[in-house]
Amino acid sequence: MAPLVLVSGWAYPSRALEPLGRLLAPDPRFQDGNELVAGSSPAARLAGSLPGSTVLVGWSMGGMLAIEAALLTPERVRALVLVNTTPRFSAGDGFRAGHPAERLMVLVRGMGRDPEVALAGFFALASATSGEEGIEERVRDGKRIGEDHLLRGLDYLARTDLRDAVPGLRAPTLVCHARKDRIVPGRAGKWLAERVPGAAAELSLPGAHDLPVNAPGVLAPRIRAFLDALNS
Repeated sequence: MAPLVLVSGWAYPSRALEPLGRLLAPDPRFQDGNELVAGSSPAARLAGSLPGSTVLVGWSMGGMLAIEAALLTPERVRALVLVNTTPRFSAGDGFRAGHPAERLMVLVRGMGRDPEVALAGFFALASATSGEEGIEERVRDGKRIGEDHLLRGLDYLARTDLRDAVPGLRAPTLVCHARKDRIVPGRAGKWLAERVPGAAAELSLPGAHDLPVNAPGVLAPRIRAFLDALNS
């Protein structure tokens, strides 16, 4: 099997994707999207770290980074899987499938005032199934990432717009989206599925934005079937 690299989303450490990675490959590799966006040229850093003929799985902000990396080094990306991903995080400038821009600004201000409260609100929105205990654990993990990294991630989300670039993707692509995603609207997944050349799509999966964390067993069979079809 081709090397598998999974890239985490905003406020989630890369280890949050370990259960999904283990269901997909015997020796998956992980990249923390928060660490990538904390430095300069995050997509170039991701692209440069990829082994040849990689299956690249990006979730949310990690999916945006994965799109950029696949465009930068198409020769290194055998296949691309985008989970609850969008080409542009905030709605506006003719893009109606994004997260409300004012909510992003509220999150930015909240991180400056009380990161713990802001993160708790984000994780509650990201999950349709986690109880309070699960959210508290996510908040602890998010705080370990560091406020500076998290704020840089929000800046990346605010300024990145990949709409014009997406049609240039050449890797076989699977677009997956959870039907209860309240962070990245389902319309964003539909937008990608319609504009990535030849994309396959699973656009109504049971679960919420945190689908890869809370229900890896739902997501993994779809990804495996997609990869098996490529190899058949």
